[in-house]
Amino acid sequence: MRLGTSLPPYEKAETASYVIYKQGNVIYAKNGESGAVEFSGTDAATVIQQAIDHVADKGGGKIFIRTGTYIVARSLSFENKSNIIIVGGKKTILKLADSANCDVINIVNAQRIRIENIEIDGNKVNQTAATSHGIEINNSSNVVIANVYIHDTKGAAVGVRDSTHISIRDSVHEDTDGDSDFAFNVDYFEFINNICRNYFDTGIAYFGKYGVIIGNIFEGGTVGVYLGTAGVKTENVVVAQNSFKSHAESAILVEEPRETGVEPTENISIVGNVIADSKRGIFVRGKDYSGVRNATIADNTILRCETYGIYLDTLKPDTSPVVAINITNNVVAFCGAEGISLARTRHCLVMGNIAVNNGQSGNQPGILLYGDDYGEARYNFVIGNKCFDNQATKTQGYGIREYRSDYNVIVYNDVRDNLHGGIQKAGVNTVVKHNIGYITENSGTATISAGNTYVDVPHGLAAAPDISKVRVTPRDDLGGRSFWVEEHPTDPDTYFRIYISSSDTVDHLFNWYAEI
Repeated sequence: MRLGTSLPPYEKAETASYVIYKQGNVIYAKNGESGAVEFSGTDAATVIQQAIDHVADKGGGKIFIRTGTYIVARSLSFENKSNIIIVGGKKTILKLADSANCDVINIVNAQRIRIENIEIDGNKVNQTAATSHGIEINNSSNVVIANVYIHDTKGAAVGVRDSTHISIRDSVHEDTDGDSDFAFNVDYFEFINNICRNYFDTGIAYFGKYGVIIGNIFEGGTVGVYLGTAGVKTENVVVAQNSFKSHAESAILVEEPRETGVEPTENISIVGNVIADSKRGIFVRGKDYSGVRNATIADNTILRCETYGIYLDTLKPDTSPVVAINITNNVVAFCGAEGISLARTRHCLVMGNIAVNNGQSGNQPGILLYGDDYGEARYNFVIGNKCFDNQATKTQGYGIREYRSDYNVIVYNDVRDNLHGGIQKAGVNTVVKHNIGYITENSGTATISAGNTYVDVPHGLAAAPDISKVRVTPRDDLGGRSFWVEEHPTDPDTYFRIYISSSDTVDHLFNWYAEI
């Protein structure tokens, strides 16, 4: 109803185009400049929509909704509107009416919309539509959602599709039956300083370009942050300084696009996050499409995951590769399986990480390079990591293990104090050198005593040496006798054997060098 007059009690004009307030069961929309009440009625959605439409017709403005609970039976629509700000009071609540089965706020084909300082109650127990979101944004740009408390939605708290320059910040979203939030095919997306709790599916599912997900708290869902699936390329995304706890699948999941002809997910930075008590910490996965490439996983702390701390995996390394992933300076501890696992990856760097007390469920290693019938982990560099177990009963099997893989480089790591040993190597072409706690090359002297034709030499290596790489040089005249080296017949992991062709009446001294 359009009134055009002020309604007692008359209130001083406020700094908004319209002021929405309640008296009893009646909702009023007062002109913020004149103080005149222009719209009123018992249907909150109708009165608020009238104010929105009138502000839009004038080219934009601000609507202030005072403290109170406003039951909305249909969506507040911002379709084809621009330059509108909606601000709530100390406790302004927009509550979806029973069986409304719609979004509370719907922003479509709109520009420069801002919603702030409002509570949205999705009233999910009295809805049936799974697409009933708190706020739906579609084909819009320059939309800001700030300091908005959204809870109990049948669908997502905020859902965004096919839009650009969207910012969701300083808000609390909890108790949603679907994703807490999603942004599909959205470029230039900000998700900053939010709290997402108790969502059925994902904290924020994001597919698009130039996104930042920074400073949020994610707790109690299936996945915390989900990047890269659907039929769009996801790239140039930063996931940083977030806290994750209690996720049934993964705290952070990065996937390839699930559609043929779409380029790989790439240029993802996962930096400075704290992850605890989830099934997996960070999971990067390729399977059937173009894979994932050029990502950074750095400076994260990952604790007590049920399985892997950091897990990179592809079933098709040649066609759906997980490639060129840099895993640096992370701390991964007390995980059930491996601290860091690379399954069939190529050209990845694992450097400067600390993997401690992992293998809680079955003595898995701190770092694993894994291969099987689907393919090998190849051309990966594992450099300068510290892998150890300081528990009274150790669980972390090897510091670093290579399984059915080859052509990797494992150097300058500290792998002391693990249950089974420092490093287990599989590939004949893999380079393992200069690791603390896993000696791969050694040298010394040995003496064949007078009257003997051989000496057993304790080589001090982490495993049996490659006999073809054992070099022996006599230090005195053997009197024409020949000499050679053989693998020790019973204990090659401890000794190798130097022979001479016949015994002598004097000792003979040899220099030796051996490597694995």
